Amino acid sequence: MHIPITLIYAAVLSLIFVGLSIRVIKHRFGTQVILGDGGHHKLNIAIRTHANFNEYIPLALILIMGVELLGYNSTLVHTLGIILVLARVSHIAGLATKKGAGAGRPIGVVATLLLMIASAVMILFRSF
Repeated sequence: MHIPITLIYAAVLSLIFVGLSIRVIKHRFGTQVILGDGGHHKLNIAIRTHANFNEYIPLALILIMGVELLGYNSTLVHTLGIILVLARVSHIAGLATKKGAGAGRPIGVVATLLLMIASAVMILFRSF
């Protein structure tokens, strides 16, 4: 099994995940809230940004890995990886706005979901 392209994006996304984790930790120290958000809006946004990233990234990477393992063109695999990184960064930026509802949020969600659908269809197409 050889998945060097997917691993590049897994590494990049892991660094982003660590950054999001550190942001939650900083907010927890700043608010002295160990569990939950204690009613602190900024902590809630940090928690949800981190959690949302964690909810989508594993499956999205598995799908990209599947596309790579099934022998699709490396440019296509890189394109999927780049789209995933940009989509998640867009989502993070959208949540970072004052109300947590910046334009990047829906753009990031839609791009992530479309990437997952496209990857799943490619996998199914090559599997039959």
